[in-house]
Amino acid sequence: QGLVENVQILSSNLVQNGDFSEEGAEEVSNGSFSQQGSELIINGSFDTDTDWVKGTGWSIANGNANSDGVSSNSNLATTSAFYSGSTPVKMTISVTNYVGGTLKIYLSSTNFTEITANGDYTFYTTADRPDGKLYLKSENFQGSIENCSVREVGQDWSLGTGWSIGEDKAVKSVSATDTNLYQSSVFTVGKTYKIVFNIESISGTIWVSGISDFIQHTTAGEKTIISTASSTNLTFRSSGLSEVEITNISVKEVGQNWTLGSGWSIGNGVATCDGSANFSDLTQLNNNITIGKNYKITYTVSDYVSGSFKFIMNSNTTAGLERNADGTYTDYLTSAAPAYSFRTQGSGFTGSVTNISVIEITTDTSLPRINYEGFSYQDALGS
Repeated sequence: QGLVENVQILSSNLVQNGDFSEEGAEEVSNGSFSQQGSELIINGSFDTDTDWVKGTGWSIANGNANSDGVSSNSNLATTSAFYSGSTPVKMTISVTNYVGGTLKIYLSSTNFTEITANGDYTFYTTADRPDGKLYLKSENFQGSIENCSVREVGQDWSLGTGWSIGEDKAVKSVSATDTNLYQSSVFTVGKTYKIVFNIESISGTIWVSGISDFIQHTTAGEKTIISTASSTNLTFRSSGLSEVEITNISVKEVGQNWTLGSGWSIGNGVATCDGSANFSDLTQLNNNITIGKNYKITYTVSDYVSGSFKFIMNSNTTAGLERNADGTYTDYLTSAAPAYSFRTQGSGFTGSVTNISVIEITTDTSLPRINYEGFSYQDALGS
């Protein structure tokens, strides 16, 4: 009565990353520019009268560094160097008991900060004085300093001329032209990556180099680029006298397990072909495919514009039907090679493909199972 039937044995989906949604680990370090190093200043809280060189009118007592306001050119300086070369730093300082005059802060050979009131101050600069020391200069400054802190920021990034680190961001000033912000050893050449970053503000132009796509950015907002790496370094390059603030930089590999022929790219959960090349393959090398076995292949075509492609078992004689419209399709093929591809045809192909499934099937076997569908114990056998 049809209660025993033969069945087909189906494998699991043999495609790896068939919906192109897989993303790799984060390749960028300190992409938010929020990382801070350890404290560089010794005795920045002035707990003892040590580790500082006191000029005329300066004294240290009761957890404060004090200036009497008499001298118009007197320094309180760290005893020893605590940085070398050109080091991006974040400095915080607390001023109390202010009466008058100006406190100037020198970490840079060219820039200084002036303080003329009580308060807690934070600023970012590049510490690059040749002697590697901090100088707090009194110009008739009468007041006290409670705390002074300097920490390295911008770790893992190299800053070209005009680039600096701000509050959780990299900042390009208008003072320099065509300079780079970059991080080494981010990409592997030939792999595909999803690059996301946020431009907080911009006046001018910036673009990403190290990838095959050249896209200029002139507006603020979150940007996403999916492209193939042509260099190992991730570089943001300003054009001309641009001003830029950029943060939240992320780089993750996408398109794993797929090899992209000319005109193919991967992003947003699909593989897309731009129609620029004929007989170009989107290929997955897969050792789970066995020559001579039978497979059921399904996939979805979307955003179709023109041309056509076939699913092939790496032989034009072992290929599915030619597809030239949006839709979900199924092919049944016997493998001629341990790999498979989507191959554009003579007119090329412009469109996308995703949700790819390859499942091994067998012919009907002699393995029986009991079919309980529509069968009622009550009706057939009674109570």
